[in-house]
Amino acid sequence: MPVPADKYPLLLEETERLLKKLEEHDLPSLIHTQDVAKVTKEFIRFLRLPRETSMPIILAALLHDIGKLRVASGILQKPHGIDAIEQILIQVHSNHGASIIQEGGLFPPEVAEMVEQHHEHYDGSGYPGQLTGSSITRGAQIIGICDVFAMLREDRVTQKARTLAEAKEYLAKNKAWFAPDIYESFLQYVAENYG
Repeated sequence: MPVPADKYPLLLEETERLLKKLEEHDLPSLIHTQDVAKVTKEFIRFLRLPRETSMPIILAALLHDIGKLRVASGILQKPHGIDAIEQILIQVHSNHGASIIQEGGLFPPEVAEMVEQHHEHYDGSGYPGQLTGSSITRGAQIIGICDVFAMLREDRVTQKARTLAEAKEYLAKNKAWFAPDIYESFLQYVAENYG
């Protein structure tokens, strides 16, 4: 269901408020979120999706990691040695994100759904629901590949940014994570926009 145009300002205001909280909690998460939203917006433009389809996906991309507000920043910024419990605490950020978005009652339901599913993989190896194929919303699939690509290109406490060639190699190695058409389109987008 399309978001009414008169609701955009309120949604953007709430998005900005939540992102400000994320900045205060964990600045690297905010920077990553902005990177993912930028790549997602560009990829959506490349796919020529209509505005009414694009807007909820862009909102979800901006908020895809908002659930990290409920994960201790000490865990998020741990440079190495994350144990199994901490890994679970990080992984539930997808569920937390959907809850935060639903609690506000402003966003269309598909925004929360995309946030919850952005770490699901086409082959069922993702989380939190081990969803497969078309049971993962299209928007979540788009955000998912943009999220991985942005992460690969960033310097983080746990990794050095990868070159474009290394990022493409990583995507190729894990192509089962992505819907085949999204994967192929994303490679074309990267070729045209990153060289």
